Amino acid sequence: MRIVTNASSNLPESALRHYGIELVPSAMLVRGIRHDLRQGIGHDTIDRWVTEEGPFPSLAGASAQEFGETFRRLLAQDPQVMVVLSSKRLIDSYVMAQAAATRERQRRVERTQRIAVVDSMTTDIASGLATLVAAESARKGLGLEEVQNRIEDFAAAGHLCLYLDDMTRVWKSGRASLLKAWAAQVLRVRPLVGMIDGELRAVGRAPAGAPPAEVVGSHLREILQPGEEGRRRIWVGIAHGGVPELALECLQQLRELCDVEYSMVRPMSPATYLYSGPRALAVFVHPVDRLAVRLPVPPVFE
Repeated sequence: MRIVTNASSNLPESALRHYGIELVPSAMLVRGIRHDLRQGIGHDTIDRWVTEEGPFPSLAGASAQEFGETFRRLLAQDPQVMVVLSSKRLIDSYVMAQAAATRERQRRVERTQRIAVVDSMTTDIASGLATLVAAESARKGLGLEEVQNRIEDFAAAGHLCLYLDDMTRVWKSGRASLLKAWAAQVLRVRPLVGMIDGELRAVGRAPAGAPPAEVVGSHLREILQPGEEGRRRIWVGIAHGGVPELALECLQQLRELCDVEYSMVRPMSPATYLYSGPRALAVFVHPVDRLAVRLPVPPVFE
């Protein structure tokens, strides 16, 4: 089975090589110029683009044609292709992939050739964790439907707490009204953003100046309270806007609260950082103790 995802899944190169994961094209558009996200774009470069005169940069996922070309090439190597993508509420890659998969199903020669497209209902490193679930499950010999079921169960159990240190980029990009951004600055509060049904929504707020790790930790503690079975068993992904020390502090707080079975800490993907900005924290938590089956744990990737 071949695994496909997009660059916004924020997986390290070592993980991509280990599983042979394919990245479909995606780009950041800056004043008419396309910059391939698969090549990596530094946060400092994005900071410069955002402050320069001109329209706010935008994102473009793979087209149906690009997905189709990828599917045909991979199906020539393996009859099964699993595609794990960021939430369809955030980018249209899922729709494009589904359209391409439908065309390939109609034209396939071998009936054993199959493509499954899964909406991870999340983004950044959590979409990467869902991709690792797919890759590790496939290595264990599971079929396409079983792997898809595991990804969907894993995705449905997830929680996000995104802390934004500054609302400027949110309103510049058009993702929040100027009034809301102004109010957040004037009232000296910082929003907490969660992922609900694959869509980003406000789930709380914190006073400006409050320690971000404590704010995020307090919000997640309400979600991850131990049940009758004791401490929760979780997977954790933390993406940060240039503040690795805060990310590690969040991870330590989660370890004190839960049994962290697997964790990954990374700088934010360029797509997430574009809208979140410096000092932002995105903490993704996926409880795995109540899933139908126990997931195989991937290696630790640097």
